[in-house]
Amino acid sequence: MSNSNKPLLLYILLLILSIAGFLLFTVILKINYKQLLMEKDQANQEIITAIQEQKKLNAIYQDLTSEDYIVPYAQNNLSLIKNFSSSGLIKLSEERIQFIEDALSKRYE
Repeated sequence: MSNSNKPLLLYILLLILSIAGFLLFTVILKINYKQLLMEKDQANQEIITAIQEQKKLNAIYQDLTSEDYIVPYAQNNLSLIKNFSSSGLIKLSEERIQFIEDALSKRYE
């Protein structure tokens, strides 16, 4: 080879190495991009699964805290009864009422 061909071969070799390096770099970037997309899809799938699980747990919570569930459970398992008579009569004599009024008036004077 003559001296004039050496720089040309060097430039061609450098050009080929640059192109090969660029192609290798783009292939690596593409592989990393696909891996990140797969991780993103997997994370989205996990989020969807978690949301569905949360909805299911909320439904169970609402069922367990409803009056239709609590009252029979309390009656059957805890032997509790529900007091349905809410109106009651309190009988006081007039003397007792007068005593209470006097005590209150002395307290707030």
